[in-house]
Amino acid sequence: MKIIKSINVLIFSITLVLYLTIFYGMIAQFFLGIIQIILSIIIYKKHRALIDSYIKPFCLTYVFLSISVFIALPLCKVLESIFIIVLFVIPMCLAGLHLYITIYLSKKEN
Repeated sequence: MKIIKSINVLIFSITLVLYLTIFYGMIAQFFLGIIQIILSIIIYKKHRALIDSYIKPFCLTYVFLSISVFIALPLCKVLESIFIIVLFVIPMCLAGLHLYITIYLSKKEN
C-alpha cells in the first residue's frame, strides 16, 4: 500500500506543479486519471480488507462522480461555460479525493 500511496502522491504533485503552465497540467491530468483508475483497481483487488465503514462512502463517491464526469463530458460540450469546470476542476477535486483515500488506507495498514 505504501508503493501505491507514493505513486499517487508523486503523480498528483507533478500534475499540480505542471498546472503552473496550465497546458502541461491539462495533459498531466489525463495521465493522472488513468494512473488513479489503475491504482483504484489494484486497491480493490488486493487491499479490499482495508476499506472500512469510514472510507467506503468516500470510495463510492469517487466511483460515482468519476463515472458521472465521464458521461457528462460529451453533454457539456454544448454548454461551453461549464465545460472547463467539468473537464479540469472536478477531475482534480476527484484526484484529491483519491489521494485522501489512498493516504488513509496506507495509514490504516500500518
